[in-house]
Amino acid sequence: MTRADQVSAGTASLILTNNDELEAHRMAKSENSTKIPADNGAIFHPETLPSIYALELTGDCLDPVVKDGWLGAFSPVVTFEPDDFVAIFFKHRFPEFRGTNVLLKRLVLGPPDGFDFTASPMKGEALPVIVAEQLNPAKQFFFRCRDILAVHKCVGWYERGQKPALTLTDTEHRMIFGQPEAA
Repeated sequence: MTRADQVSAGTASLILTNNDELEAHRMAKSENSTKIPADNGAIFHPETLPSIYALELTGDCLDPVVKDGWLGAFSPVVTFEPDDFVAIFFKHRFPEFRGTNVLLKRLVLGPPDGFDFTASPMKGEALPVIVAEQLNPAKQFFFRCRDILAVHKCVGWYERGQKPALTLTDTEHRMIFGQPEAA
C-alpha cells in the first residue's frame, strides 16, 4: 500500500471569487478572484466551499491530460465515480508538498456506497479505502477513508484566462446553480 505522504505533485491552490456563489464564467477572470496558495500552510475545509469553486493544479502528475497551472472547476454537490478527476481533502497536511491537505488525482475506486466522511472513523480490521491515480508517472495510491474529509468532482479543466468548459448534465447544473443550463 502506498502512503498518502509519498504522492508526487498534484497539489492545489484555491481560487475564490468575491461572490458568495461562484459563477463558472467568472472563475477564469483573475481580477475578480483571490488566490489562496497551498504553501501558506492553510488547511482547506471542504464544508466551507461553495457549490462550485476552482482549484489550480500545481505539478505535472496529471500530464498529459491536465497541465501544471490549469484550473479545475470542482463541486461538492456533484456525484463522483471512477475515472473522474477529483480533489481529495485530507484531515492532515503534506509538509513535503507545500503544506497542503488537498491532492488532485483521478479516481479509480471510490468509497463504499453510502460512506460518510464526516462520521466517526470505522473500527475493525477491514478499513475502507479509495484508490486514486496519477498519470505522470503512472502510479496508483490507496488512501484510508478515515484520513479523508471529502472528495469533490472536477466538472471541467481550463487554462487561466479561458472560459471554463464545464461537463455537466442538466441535473448536475441544477444541483450547482439551482437552474437548468441555458440553451
